Amino acid sequence: GNLTAIGGAAAQTFFDNGTNGDVLAGDLVFSFAAPAVAQPGTFQLPMSASDAQARTATATLALTVVPLVSTHDIQGAGTASPLVGQTVTTRGVVTGVKFNGFFIQSADADADAAPNTSEAVFVFTNSNPGPPAAAVVGNAVQVSGTVSEFKNTSSDPDGLSMTELVNPSMTLLSTGNPLPAPVVLTATDLNPAASIFAIEQYEAMRVHIDAVVSVTPTGGSVDEPNARSTSSGLFFGVLPGTGRPFREPGIQTPLPVPADAPPRSEEHTSELQSRETIS
Repeated sequence: GNLTAIGGAAAQTFFDNGTNGDVLAGDLVFSFAAPAVAQPGTFQLPMSASDAQARTATATLALTVVPLVSTHDIQGAGTASPLVGQTVTTRGVVTGVKFNGFFIQSADADADAAPNTSEAVFVFTNSNPGPPAAAVVGNAVQVSGTVSEFKNTSSDPDGLSMTELVNPSMTLLSTGNPLPAPVVLTATDLNPAASIFAIEQYEAMRVHIDAVVSVTPTGGSVDEPNARSTSSGLFFGVLPGTGRPFREPGIQTPLPVPADAPPRSEEHTSELQSRETIS
């Protein structure tokens, strides 16, 4: 192929042997990892092919180059993405898969130095059809989708939102990649007196806790007619040495204070607060 329009060679060989940008050897898909071009756009690339019987064919490949947006730029430094509603293309390593989507995180080498920006994002595919087959932990992928902030308004109308990519399309780049190193959470991150946004900068990222003390049983559901219970595996915990949290009387953070609530005088302050520790 003639790749001069995008800064490549005039006669570039494409590969089907798992090298030079080819993902899977022997699948009759010929690939080449071309250098990046200066500006996004659509380029017409003349192509030719031949086989062992001297048969030839020519074609023109229309290549559309889109700018890549890093996961930390998608997340931003605030509580919500600054790119909500925009369609973006990003890359990352699959770090976890759910029934309705998967998580991707930037490789450690691609992380920025800003402490308040997450390096990961959730890609929402819905439960039907569910995640694509190539959404496997350790696979490097390129994803295009629309930035959205998901909030479960039915069960928690005033709760926190989660940044997602919705209506996604995905391209597999490589397999078997090492996972980004997890962030080790400390007492500073999980301070009971801290803001509810204290660990916003780790949203969707891999995290690790050396030890945790469970303060609740796991959640789940009960099927009474069949005398069967199912655990969700979710529980609340604290770091060793941290007092067990308790629910104080009052309005749960971050629910707004009703207009007819008593004034926040010294004697009423404790009645309008609640403290919860979630790890």
